[in-house]
Order: sequence, then C-alpha cells, then structure tokens
Amino acid sequence: MKREPLSGNRYLIRAVKYFFYFAAIFALVLAILLLTGLAKGSPSELFRDGWRSVGQIAVLFAFVAALYPKLGFVRRYVSGNGQDEEQLRRIVLDVMEGRGYRLEREADGILSFRLRNTLNAVSRMLEDRITMAVSPAGVELEGLTKDVVRVIGSLEMRLRKDNGTDQ
Repeated sequence: MKREPLSGNRYLIRAVKYFFYFAAIFALVLAILLLTGLAKGSPSELFRDGWRSVGQIAVLFAFVAALYPKLGFVRRYVSGNGQDEEQLRRIVLDVMEGRGYRLEREADGILSFRLRNTLNAVSRMLEDRITMAVSPAGVELEGLTKDVVRVIGSLEMRLRKDNGTDQ
C-alpha cells in the first residue's frame, strides 16, 4: 500500500463529518433532557454563560473533530508468518468475512472491505472501510483504529492456528 498521508480534502470531509456528528449527539442529549423534564428552559437558562456556552461547546467540538481523523485512523502491519501470498489472501478473506465485512473491491493487490451490517456502518459514519495490501511478507491494514486493532487480533490468531503455534 502506498504510504501517503491522508489527503487534505478527505481529512477535511472527515473533520466536518465528525463536527456535525458531535453536534447532533449534543442536540439529541439536550432534547432528551428537555423533553423528559430533567432540564428546563432555553440555553440561556441551561448553561451558566447562556448562548456563549453553546459557542464555546461548538469550538470544543470543532477542535476535537479537527484532531480525530488524525488520531482515529491508523495504518498497521501484520507479519505473514511464512504463508505465501495466495494463502494469506484466503486467510484475510476468511477472517474479514467472519468479522462481518464484505469485499468491496480488489485492485492492484489492494483489498477494500466494508461492513455488511448497514447499522454498524452508519454508527461509524460510513467510515467503516478497511483496506489491506497483501504481500508474501504480510498484510498492511488501514482504517478506523478500533476496527483495525480487532482485525489484527483475529488475523494473528488465525495465522498462529494455521502455523500450528496456537497457544
């Protein structure tokens, strides 16, 4: 897989997406508090600084949203443990199928997977893609941090099992 940083356009799209996601969650929590009677009034009554607090919260959301694409997405490598490229590719396809992913496309040795479950994909704001480059040396994965870590655990376990070193 090419070692290129996230393009500015894609980074900006992710940051804006996360900003609106945080704002929607905040609005939902406020609406629930108001509708259940746990809180009363307008923002000027809910927050110590009134509407100014809402602006400060928006700035905080913007700051976190600007950082999250950099911190929330990773690129990791898993050793092939002596498997040839075709065996490794079959193992990757099997592991990803077992983890609830479908092969979206395959081109130039790069496999791209998406979650089969639409609700899970939406909960990740449709940022559920994991791309993998399979080579005789191993697999390079890129995607959302928590998903990549889970897939790596499954891949490593499967590779140990197939090599007879499962402990």
